[in-house]
Amino acid sequence: MSGLFGFFCVLFSVLIISLSEADSARDFAVQDLVAFVRDLEARVSSLDARLKRLRESKAQGTQNARDLEQLLSFTVRKMDDHDAELDKKMAGLMVGYNHIEHEIKAMSEHEKLVESRLKQMDYKFMVVNITTEKEAQEQSCMAASQCFYGSHVKRQERQEPIPNDGIIAFSSYLDHNVANLAPNESLKYNQVLLNEGNYYNTTTGVFSVPITGIYIFAWTVAARDDGNLQVPDIYTKLVVNGQHKTTAMAESTQVRDDEMGTNIAILRVEKGDAVWISHHDQGLTKDIYSSDNLRIVTFSGSLLSE
Repeated sequence: MSGLFGFFCVLFSVLIISLSEADSARDFAVQDLVAFVRDLEARVSSLDARLKRLRESKAQGTQNARDLEQLLSFTVRKMDDHDAELDKKMAGLMVGYNHIEHEIKAMSEHEKLVESRLKQMDYKFMVVNITTEKEAQEQSCMAASQCFYGSHVKRQERQEPIPNDGIIAFSSYLDHNVANLAPNESLKYNQVLLNEGNYYNTTTGVFSVPITGIYIFAWTVAARDDGNLQVPDIYTKLVVNGQHKTTAMAESTQVRDDEMGTNIAILRVEKGDAVWISHHDQGLTKDIYSSDNLRIVTFSGSLLSE
């Protein structure tokens, strides 16, 4: 009986010890669990704080986006208003430009008209001078009883000595290009190779006939296609006292194609007549091609017979 009791006592002690160890292990487990829960709570709190900051950042970003959108909208409206103002100003400038261009064209036409009238006045003045000179000669002849009307007057004029020992001749050329010639504008052959008697004027391009007789006149004209014009051509005419006598023209049909035209006229002209070359208002272009090196645009004349 005492042995059995001792066994039960030992067994009870072992059970007590086992329970004590289980409690101890459970306490450790609870402590670990408590620590884990606390750590989890800390992490959750940290995540909540981060989430709160993210929400605040999102709200701030949304507000910034709205502000930026408003700023962009305002800027676009300003640019549209500025473009509209620029369009108005450009329209005003175009109206002003068109008006100025119209005025320039009107001034150019007026200038051409004035130049044409001046040429007409020069011709009339030349004719008046010639008529006045002839009338003065006739009156002088009548007063001195040195000549008579009709054929005797002509014989008396033919008996006048020829100036410059009978040598009347000139040869001139153009040493540069001429562009945008006006209708009937005279050509100024500004360089001379020969000018016996100085009856050719390089400034006006006019040969003043010093004595009645038969003269020969020759002139050339040149055209060149420089690639900008499709068919550059030029027409010129020989003029005596404003009257068209003959024509010379040149037409270039290929790029860098130099073409020349020439004509010769033998005419009877009177003392005091004016002879020159002018632009013929015909053709596609109004330009003459020449240079001091080439000297291909010329105007010459000479007395053949009294």
